This record gives sequence, structure tokens and C-alpha cells, in this order.
Amino acid sequence: MSFRTQFKRLLRILDYAYLFFMLVVVAALLWAGAAFVFSEVLLMLFPLSGVGVLDIILVFLPVYIALIAGGIGACWGWKRWRRHLREEAQREAQAALRKPI
Repeated sequence: MSFRTQFKRLLRILDYAYLFFMLVVVAALLWAGAAFVFSEVLLMLFPLSGVGVLDIILVFLPVYIALIAGGIGACWGWKRWRRHLREEAQREAQAALRKPI
């Protein structure tokens, strides 16, 4: 089976919405990492600033977004995977019924 065929099958199984949620997770975690580095640089430049609203917004918000989107995406992907397994079992059962004894 070629890579292209396998990739199309993967997209059919996982669905584009699941991939979107996983991209949101990756983007949010990258955002959180960049914001954490940015806030650490700010703390080095201004050591008395402490943890403020900016840190909460820049660092913790994308982590929560990643957790929520990851949970939604995982549920969606699990549902899609179960549907795929059910459809595959039905196809195999129909093929077995059509097979001569």
C-alpha cells in the first residue's frame, strides 16, 4: 500500500476536525512555551515584577486551551475510530456472507 493511500485512509479514519483539534493543541503548547520564555526574560530584566496577569494570560491560558482542545479531539478521534472499526467489521461480515461455502 502506498504512502498516499495510507494517508487518505488515515484522514478518513481520523476526520479533519480531529486533526484541527490536535493542531490547536500543538499551537497552544508552542504559544505557552514561547510565552514562558518571554515571561522569564521579563523577570530577568525586571526581577521585582513577580507573577502577574500577563503571565497568567500568556502562559496558563494556552495550556488550558491545549487541555480542552486535546480532550475534545481525543473524544472525537475515539468516536471516529470506533465507527471505523464497526464499519470495517460490517464490511467483513458482508464479505463473509457473500463468500460461497
